[in-house]
Amino acid sequence: MTTPMLQASSGATESAEFRISPAGSDSRAYLYAIAAAVIGTLGFWLCDDAYISFRYARHLAEGHGLVFNLGESPPIEGFSNLLWVLLLAPFEFLGIASPLVAPIFSIAAFAWLAKQLSIDLVTIAALNGARVFAVMVVFLSMPPMVVWATGGLETMAFALALYQTGRGLLGIGSSRTLGFWAICAVGLRVDGALYIAAFLVIGWSSSWIWPAACSKKRLITVLFSAGAAVLAIMVFRQFYFGFWSPHTARVKVEPSLVVFDRGFRYVLAMMVGIPGLLVLTSVGSWHGLARLFTSKSDQERATVALLGAPLLVAVLLSILAGGDFMAFARFFVPVIPFLTLLLGLALARTGSASRFPIPSLFVGIILVSNVAALSDRVPIPESVQERIHFRWNNADYQSEASVWKGMSDRAEHWAYLGRSLAEHTQPGETFVRGAIGAVGYYSELFLLDSYGLVDLEVGAGEGQPAGHSPGHDKQVPDSFFLSRSPDYFTYTDLVPDSDRNQGIPPELADQPLLSDLFELKFYPCSELEGVVLRLVRYTPDARSD
Repeated sequence: MTTPMLQASSGATESAEFRISPAGSDSRAYLYAIAAAVIGTLGFWLCDDAYISFRYARHLAEGHGLVFNLGESPPIEGFSNLLWVLLLAPFEFLGIASPLVAPIFSIAAFAWLAKQLSIDLVTIAALNGARVFAVMVVFLSMPPMVVWATGGLETMAFALALYQTGRGLLGIGSSRTLGFWAICAVGLRVDGALYIAAFLVIGWSSSWIWPAACSKKRLITVLFSAGAAVLAIMVFRQFYFGFWSPHTARVKVEPSLVVFDRGFRYVLAMMVGIPGLLVLTSVGSWHGLARLFTSKSDQERATVALLGAPLLVAVLLSILAGGDFMAFARFFVPVIPFLTLLLGLALARTGSASRFPIPSLFVGIILVSNVAALSDRVPIPESVQERIHFRWNNADYQSEASVWKGMSDRAEHWAYLGRSLAEHTQPGETFVRGAIGAVGYYSELFLLDSYGLVDLEVGAGEGQPAGHSPGHDKQVPDSFFLSRSPDYFTYTDLVPDSDRNQGIPPELADQPLLSDLFELKFYPCSELEGVVLRLVRYTPDARSD
């Protein structure tokens, strides 16, 4: 193994030399990779939004291009993860479905990230085996990492690409792959460019303040690689979709004081609802600031500054975007590896003779809090719930565990619905719906998106954040689409067989614009016993039986 950058791992002192060594290797790192793979597999799930990318990937593989609805013109960019879509498309072409492939890639990214982080805790933080184990327990049990090890989105792959870029700027590993990881970071997420920009700003500032701290060659590599990728994506977007900026940003980001308030509540809710994340953020931030102002090593100052950059970006993005409706701090997943490394650096400074209770008490507290959050056992007073409540489409506060379960259950239900619709409808028929992922992937109906993600008219409208969950501020009612004569309404769903005798769905009867413009049809669901497909068809001259 290579020499660690912080000498005397068994008893670091203020006078210990801080220096970064080339990346090392450790056979134990593969055990952490295996542990990450097992955790990801055990926590397997898919969210509905992932199916949006899956549908784009399949249509691309089938030769239709990057379109959500076949025949739409102009095409609409309803995804924010171009590289993820391009990665899945070849497998769709080979007949391997994205719902299978995407989680495998995510689990592999989590395993790779765990392996790399465990090595860096030795070569950068100079921790011994016991402390590496303690810190890795914190990392592997952190709820955002457990949950987003799958899910179907690009989240974990983006976290890996960003971490590899950050450690590359610290001078670790080969500079030949640094440009590749930077390109992956900006290609996997639209906001990846902001993280890379933060790295570059801090890196250039460090090289100016502390000339020997950062490699200008590596900074230039990231600047030109990421810059060229961003420019290429913007040119492609303008040529193909007709816009320089991503459509998803226009739909989901509507700056206002109300949105900023909701985003601030989101940050607080994640810290309160996931105590382990709060502890990790607090310790990592405290140590980073302390070393930034007190360290005698320019390289150490530059290192902690660079490691802290992703946290600043994540908090700023969370507030500007008004938060994220998805469970367990998805916006903070890319930050956690950097905070974990800062935690390792903090522990390296305690020394073996320190009374700091590591690993038994400190790690035990975080581990227990992580398990409590995942199992919905974090007690939060009602007064606090009211202050941090940000999912305004629900009247009451929901724990992150309950939101995660709801997302998983709904995606599974909608997958059944999509396959049932494929049996009893015709491809190309139109369906008004907000949750367009799994239903769209399996049914191939032409979806009229009431959230506006794949609808330019809705996306260009004004947001109404006061009563909505993050990302759904521009939602419109079904009646908005009456001029387009849709075939089916939102209230098409899988319901118990007994519901066929209950007449008009109550939620539909309450809408006078729609109550006389539909007919009900019921069909058996081949996959679920005792369940029927309730089709609510738009027929202007018909009344329900």
